Amino acid sequence: MEIESIIILVLLGGFVLWFYLVGRKATRMELAQKDSKEKEFSSAVLEIGNRYLTEGIPVVESDIKLNKGEQLFAILNKVEWMEPRKVVTGYSTSGLGGSVRISKGLRFKYGENKVTRHTVDQFQVIDSGPLYITNKRFFLRGQFSNKTIDLEKVLNIEAGSIGFIVERDSAKKVLISHSFIDSPKNLAAVAVSWQLVSEGGNS
Repeated sequence: MEIESIIILVLLGGFVLWFYLVGRKATRMELAQKDSKEKEFSSAVLEIGNRYLTEGIPVVESDIKLNKGEQLFAILNKVEWMEPRKVVTGYSTSGLGGSVRISKGLRFKYGENKVTRHTVDQFQVIDSGPLYITNKRFFLRGQFSNKTIDLEKVLNIEAGSIGFIVERDSAKKVLISHSFIDSPKNLAAVAVSWQLVSEGGNS
């Protein structure tokens, strides 16, 4: 089974485009250049990933203590670990009641009114630091605390040139924010390390 059938590379979809367009207006030429670069990046990830599946992922030297039988494939520097948090977008009222104007700028409300708070889930930075990609886990050596994602508990990964989202069993999704655009081999290592575990070939 090839890597593209296991991991969904959202390289040209809303995941990448949303991050790219935040805070600025892109011209058609800029979007075309971005699209071309993403296609090249996607092809490189798939090519390297398929090679890793047949030849194995190269092991790199570790500067942390690994568990028994654990191998390190990549160290991602300048990573932001993000998790969804509820953000209040506004309030609304409903119910029976009304109001009477008492004076300028002052009204008296009567009756029963229900106040509803409206929220949305947004990814927010929880911690940052280097992320270690091994055959067992994704390990963040954070500024505030260490965090671990056990690869056996990963249900799905959606990835792109600016990071990847991990869907875990019985846990919140995690967005790993990191630029892979100049290092497609690192994203390939992320994808293949999880694929081998999910297929029972790297436990």
